[in-house]
Amino acid sequence: MKTDLDTTIRNSWNEALGSWSNPSIPRVIAPKTEGEIKALGKMGKALSDELAFMHIRDFQTYVNVPRVLEAFRDDPERGIKVVTGHEVGHRFCPYDVVTSIILKNSIKRALDGKELPYDAEAASAVVLNLYSDMVINTNNVRKGDENLPWGYQ
Repeated sequence: MKTDLDTTIRNSWNEALGSWSNPSIPRVIAPKTEGEIKALGKMGKALSDELAFMHIRDFQTYVNVPRVLEAFRDDPERGIKVVTGHEVGHRFCPYDVVTSIILKNSIKRALDGKELPYDAEAASAVVLNLYSDMVINTNNVRKGDENLPWGYQ
């Protein structure tokens, strides 16, 4: 199964890159066991609660394969396509660290003084991620991605 899973990840990643015009970003890191996730140290700790994320400073993408397989039991291969297709989009939205800082600070200013369940700094990060996800997902669906709507069902 390991070879099949590795092939699925590689093919899904290449397909995702192609759908975003092949940006120059590092190859996905996709740990397949809890041990491999822990071995990533700080990044593994961040990844343990997520399906995936892209580290905006270097555009390195991490996919938590066990969580993806669990979340998409009906069709794990399609689930990996959903996740990788979405994550590559973070290369373009929020684009780079500077844009991310500008957007986050604008959101924080709008939230300052509002009654929130947590501080405006943390809330601004959540809002920025939701905004970015919405832009990426809308773009993918407009380009004909049928996996993404399936993944949200």
